[in-house]
Amino acid sequence: MARIKPLKGIRYNLNKVAIEDVVAPPYDVISSFEQDDLYQKSELNIIRLILGKMNDTDDGENNKYTRAAEFFNFWQATEDLIVEDKPAIYVYSQDFEFAEKSYSRTGFLSLLKQEPLFEGTIYPHERTLSKPKADRLNLTVACKSNFSPIFGLYNDESKIVKNILEEVIQASADIDFKIANGERNRVWVVTDEEKIKKLTETLKDEKIFIADGHHRYETSMNYTKKMKDLGETGNFNYIMTFLCDMNDEGLAVFPTHRVVKYNVKMVDFLKELAKDFYVKDINAEDLDATMAAEFFKGNISFGLYNGDKYALLTLKDKTQLAKEMEGSVYYRELDVAVLESMIFEKLLKFSKESIAMQEHLKYVKGFDQTIELIKNKKYDFAFIMNPTRLDQIKNVALAGEVMPQKSTYFYPKLLTGLVINKFETK
Repeated sequence: MARIKPLKGIRYNLNKVAIEDVVAPPYDVISSFEQDDLYQKSELNIIRLILGKMNDTDDGENNKYTRAAEFFNFWQATEDLIVEDKPAIYVYSQDFEFAEKSYSRTGFLSLLKQEPLFEGTIYPHERTLSKPKADRLNLTVACKSNFSPIFGLYNDESKIVKNILEEVIQASADIDFKIANGERNRVWVVTDEEKIKKLTETLKDEKIFIADGHHRYETSMNYTKKMKDLGETGNFNYIMTFLCDMNDEGLAVFPTHRVVKYNVKMVDFLKELAKDFYVKDINAEDLDATMAAEFFKGNISFGLYNGDKYALLTLKDKTQLAKEMEGSVYYRELDVAVLESMIFEKLLKFSKESIAMQEHLKYVKGFDQTIELIKNKKYDFAFIMNPTRLDQIKNVALAGEVMPQKSTYFYPKLLTGLVINKFETK
């Protein structure tokens, strides 16, 4: 049985809808404001499937999951959604700008056969929580589909896949549009059996590292188990996956910062931190470059901000980590793991459970948004992080470990609604 294979995807009928009006970001990054905006954008927006609104009258038989299934079935009946004529892979490219530089990231959407994590060639890198998995499982059971792909990384040193993708993208794309932030999204539908065979054969033994979508992957595994327990057979043991080469020049990994509620004076907090960290006052405009310089020296450091001043924290002695922390050397030298162990747990006395449930902290993507939360006194301190490197992700995963939550932020997010994978039972 093939490990990677094409799918007969369900796609929006471009003769009836404008694709830019019906796609959405992944469900877990959509705010309530953005949810409302997407609802108003189009009656056919995929938001009604992936993040439906709850009603006061919801019960076990009528709820956001059953409504998603009703929308999904109706849109297929009206041919607003149509099934691909032939199995295909979908080459997907995103062109974007960051810090006044242009990037282009290209990979492909296909089906990936599920394996128990760490027991085969599929590796996670972040911890997951049970609540999001329960929510996604309810949606999967109701709709018998997966709407959003997971994001996987592979390492193709032969460059065979790269050459195939580069050949494909020379032609005009089947889907080509921009979203509000200027990001250009293009999709090429590839049904050429020779290209598909060459691509899948090249990657049949390669390790796949889950970059994003850990909850979705585990949900798919749970759904497969549920179906097998019911005696069902079908293609539900494959999950739709976007696969991208680790060497792709457009592969961008950004940091996720932490803001914390902890009522203590900055001077007292810094005094406690100074037992394990060098503490240096720093200007906001110098923080990013200084942190990056420490990072490339092999030091573990991060920024601290309390609304009045910034400080650079640099671990004094990395050798102490073997005594203070569990895990491999790859795990112990992650700045996010050191922050969690040496500051959140050791100094602030946050339990692992409270950290997992985000009782005292919040994860924030952008620097400006992070600082704003402190200035508005929503939180007391912000920890500014360096991005996690791809080699760190790979090494921790291969060691059979997972990183703390929100250790990475792959940018841009994959759009949901370009292709849908419907699980067929036999």
